[in-house]
Amino acid sequence: MQTALGPYLATASTACRRAGDLPGAIAHAKRALELIAIHGPPEEGEASIRLAHAHALHATGAHDEALAAITDAEAHVRTLAAKIQDDKWRACFLEAIPENAETLALANAWRDNRAPIR
Repeated sequence: MQTALGPYLATASTACRRAGDLPGAIAHAKRALELIAIHGPPEEGEASIRLAHAHALHATGAHDEALAAITDAEAHVRTLAAKIQDDKWRACFLEAIPENAETLALANAWRDNRAPIR
């Protein structure tokens, strides 16, 4: 049984991080990932969950863990994109969906110099 709560927890994680509540940001992101592990991915919003988790880790200074999380998130996005046969639709999936585009950009930035993207 899927749950729709995960994307809301990702939003709560982002709000907590931006408000400076880093323990709250981590807690919400981890709970969202737990729900994926228990119930499977939500119909929509899995990329947002993975992205919020990476951002929360980075904000706490856990840069190696954040890099691992965003690398996993990037792999997930690219795996989904690889299933799209039409090149134009695949590019749209990677570039026009904000959380996918941000995941790819963040993965590249953190791999190159670990610079934060807000």
